[in-house]
Amino acid sequence: MPVALAVLALALGAWTFDTKLSLSGDNAEYIVLARSLAQGRGLTYISSPAPQPATKFPFAFPLMLAPLAWLDPDGWVGMKVLVLVLFAAGMPALYALLRPRLGWTTAATTVVLCMLWGNSTASGPPLLLDFAHQIMSEIPYLTFSVLALWLVERGLQQPGVRRNRALQLGFASAMWAYYLRTVGLVLLAAVFVYLLARRDWRRAIVWLAAAGVCWLPWSVRNWLVGGGATYLRQLVMVDPYLPEKGLLDLPGLLDRIRSNLGLYVTGFVPYALCPWQIEDHSWWGPVALAQYALVAYTAFASLRHRRDGLLGIYTVLYLGTVILWPWPGDRFLVPIVPLLGYYAVRMAADATAWAAARGHGTAARAALAGFCVLWLGASGDDFAALRRFSRGPYPADLAGWTQFQRAGEWLRAHAAPDAVIMCRKEFWLHVVCGRRCLCYPFAEPAAVMAAMDRNQVTHVVVESLGYPQTARYLAPAITANAERFTLVWANEEPPTYVFAYHRAPVAPRPPAP
Repeated sequence: MPVALAVLALALGAWTFDTKLSLSGDNAEYIVLARSLAQGRGLTYISSPAPQPATKFPFAFPLMLAPLAWLDPDGWVGMKVLVLVLFAAGMPALYALLRPRLGWTTAATTVVLCMLWGNSTASGPPLLLDFAHQIMSEIPYLTFSVLALWLVERGLQQPGVRRNRALQLGFASAMWAYYLRTVGLVLLAAVFVYLLARRDWRRAIVWLAAAGVCWLPWSVRNWLVGGGATYLRQLVMVDPYLPEKGLLDLPGLLDRIRSNLGLYVTGFVPYALCPWQIEDHSWWGPVALAQYALVAYTAFASLRHRRDGLLGIYTVLYLGTVILWPWPGDRFLVPIVPLLGYYAVRMAADATAWAAARGHGTAARAALAGFCVLWLGASGDDFAALRRFSRGPYPADLAGWTQFQRAGEWLRAHAAPDAVIMCRKEFWLHVVCGRRCLCYPFAEPAAVMAAMDRNQVTHVVVESLGYPQTARYLAPAITANAERFTLVWANEEPPTYVFAYHRAPVAPRPPAP
């Protein structure tokens, strides 16, 4: 069964595989860091006019991508293939985690449902399959975190640590998950809290000490080269995109929690788990009430039957971190969707067993099987939508990205190798054009112009990607200093422009007396 699930995941991923550069800026940033490692320059933003050490992302995912960047210095398809392979490897690990809980038939069904689960948006493709071909760390993290949970649970069934190979491998998988995504810290914390709850004091202390030893070198490196972890600074800001708003206070924190919780309860979680359109987006509608019932039952069953303790602690810590994060989004649910799906299936399985104990087992199992068939059938349209998107160029509603890519291709063909381009999505454009790129400051026109001169900018790209910062900061700087810009490439649908920038002449120094 594990091999069959891996083959199925690989086949579904290959059928919907998209060779286009994904639109996330993080996707391009990982490519830049992988190329930096492949060139022997460490974890550095080589795309920048003044390359700086990177502290935003941990090193594990760029390190996994680096051999592929070395084999194909200008490409990214091989990196997408690696993510797909990791997705295929994660499905047998998920099956191994769920089989002792559900039995092989229900566990395998849950894994298949997970592959096709829900929508990445209100009418988009299945969430996990959508990320299975993006150069993002969500799928690799999912695989190693699930593997860690399975191995740790097996290890905790055995005594001791020294000869406990499962627990040792579980710790290694959990640490690697942390170095794939910083949120892996909650996985390490969940195991520690679970050990404390079991009063397994010795192994709790060993786990915490080993995690601290493995965590310290990377953290020290970040403090030395970059002043600390980028994510921690972003977490405490009102809006990382608008740094002038300052740090978050208690009322602001409470407002963020309320706002994010509402978005997840009424939107992102239902979309991630349900293939049907969600019309109700209220706090007390049927969709929200179904989630509350699932949470209540899962907590009750966990306490009454003493099951899923580690999974429950990890889920709570993970979702709590997501709700605290400045930006809500479905991508943050990718690593936890399999567990949310498991809780739903477990509740349905328990309801079926309850009905069977009262002489209604056949009807209950038939209803559950029919519901699964309907669920898979409803996922077909979303699966087809993902395949259509993977074929050909970006669709019409993403025309701004198409023109942004064409601007990058024009720069690759016409800009000098030492050109410096200022734009909104600097990593993404660098991957396309191969020239040094930087983002403009989110500040007044004078500061934007000063940054152009200071970084010896040669070209500026004005795009129509939908981000407000270009109209708010870059466009006013160009308008106020129009004599220093020459239009060299343009497309009007949607408006996308490449300007050559003429730096202000440097005033000569007065002669020495």
